[in-house]
Formats: sequence, structure tokens, C-alpha cells
Amino acid sequence: MSLKNKHPNFICIGPEKTGTSWLYTKLKKHPQVFLPPVKEIRYFWEKVFLPEQNLVKRFTDSHWHNVSCQKYLQNRRRFYFNQTKQIILLKKDILKRLIWDFKYLFLPRTENWYSSLFKVEGNLVSGDITPLYYRLPETEIYEISRSFPNLKIIIILRNPIDRSWSKAKMNLCVHRKRKIEEVNQEEFYYHFDEEFKLLPSYRNLINLWKNYFPPENIHVNFYDKMAEDPLTFLSDICNFIEVDINKIPNYSSEKLSKKVNRGLEINIPNDYSNYLIQLYSNCIEEVAKDYPVYPQRWVNTLIDLKEGKVG
Repeated sequence: MSLKNKHPNFICIGPEKTGTSWLYTKLKKHPQVFLPPVKEIRYFWEKVFLPEQNLVKRFTDSHWHNVSCQKYLQNRRRFYFNQTKQIILLKKDILKRLIWDFKYLFLPRTENWYSSLFKVEGNLVSGDITPLYYRLPETEIYEISRSFPNLKIIIILRNPIDRSWSKAKMNLCVHRKRKIEEVNQEEFYYHFDEEFKLLPSYRNLINLWKNYFPPENIHVNFYDKMAEDPLTFLSDICNFIEVDINKIPNYSSEKLSKKVNRGLEINIPNDYSNYLIQLYSNCIEEVAKDYPVYPQRWVNTLIDLKEGKVG
């Protein structure tokens, strides 16, 4: 397989809590786009952060990434058990999915394995939406650029204060099935600090990928735009990956505005917002210089938060 024709054609590197699940559900319906049945393949992330993986660990280890593979296997086993007749009759769609699932679950994780997950018939544009790729170190980004030099990169930015609060609610409340009152302050502050260590600067994140991919292969968009004008947001993405937005079924703004993976609708308490202001003021101010429209609103919100005008 030549470097020019290697798949996928694009990756969305997140970060998390920026609407990547929404983007996945919309592009999944596009007849010119192939996205894998599993939203987050996490291949590059796994290479870096779980380098000792093997088949036994994947299906026995308690790491959350492996647990997700185990749950996927259980779900697919149930599905194929109920589709035995269709398999015996050699139904094409069922067989194609069976082959993909077998490949995804059981074959060794290699670059060729990864690329094969996105190889489809026809001229479909293929993509990998894995928000954890925002955590990749520079050495891995360099390797990706060597192996996939024509890859297009999508980065979605959200006010880092809102993003940090949203992720804290998800990890500390939703995933652990707790009410916010059951989480002590120390847990929230620790979570804020750990998130900040992972992504203290949007500018640095963007520049890191720009070091290895040409500017025309990097598309930066904003969660704010997705929320207020989903049609234009999705149109921007479709133009970038070179597909026609008009081919998405029910692509009107009303249809597109439905949220995916809605989190807890709880405003951030003043103590936490003040703490996050200290962490992210520089991040917000520097990215506003590069992308003035939406980040400038974050600057204005930052000022309001400091003055106690936002509750």
C-alpha cells in the first residue's frame, strides 16, 4: 500500500468533551464517509500509553481501555448468536461486519492492521475520531506524519474552563454514578490539576501538529460554533475532508442541533470557576490572539467570571 493511498484520510484528535461524539454520529450517516463501527480506535494512543498490550491482556486486564474491548466483544457475540441464520445464508453485510469485528478484536495491533480497518470499497473518505490523540507526544506525531503524510487533522477547541468542568462531572459523577454533592472538593481540585497537566495550552497543541503537517491539512474549529450553528460547523468539516454536506440525510440545523452524550446540566460553582481561571487564563488569552472570534468570547467570559458577573 503506497503512502499516498493509506487510510484513514483524516483523524479528529479531540480533545475530549468538545463534541467529538456528535461529529461521529453526523459523519457516520454521510454516504461519502466511512467511520468504523467503534468510534474510538485509539491505536496511536495505545502504542504510547499501553505499549505492553497483547491479546490476553486485552481480554482479561481491568484497564478501562481493555474493559471497553471486552464489552464490545460481549455485545458482538450476542449479536452474531442472534444472526446465525443470516451468517449461514452468507448475507454480505453481516459477513463484512463479522470480518471487521474479527480483525479489530483479534489481530495484532500494527500499522497495517490499523490502516486496514479503514480500507473500504469505492472512493469513500475514511476517518478516525479518537479524542485521546490530543495527548500524543511529539515523537508519535512525527511517526504518524511519516507513515500518513497526507493525513488531515481536525482539532475542536472549547473554552478550557467549560471543558475541564464538563470532564470532571463526567469522570467524578457520571462514570461513578454519584451525585455532585457526593464528590468532595479535593477530588475536583485534583481532577482539575491533572487535566491541566495534560493540556495547559491550546496554542502548543496546534503548533505541535503544525510542525509535522502542512497548514492546509489542519482544521481548527470550535465547540461554540457547533452549539450555535451546527450546520455551518458541519459544513466546514465536510469541506475540509472534501465531501458534500448536502448528502447527509436530514442535515437541517434543527436535525443537527440534537446533543449527543449530554452531560450533567450543573453550573460551575464560584470556587471551582475561580480556580480554573487561574489555571487557564494564559491558554485562553494566547489562543484568542490566533483565533479571535470564539476565543475572544472566552476572554470576555473570563473577565465576567473574574468580576463575578457569571454565576
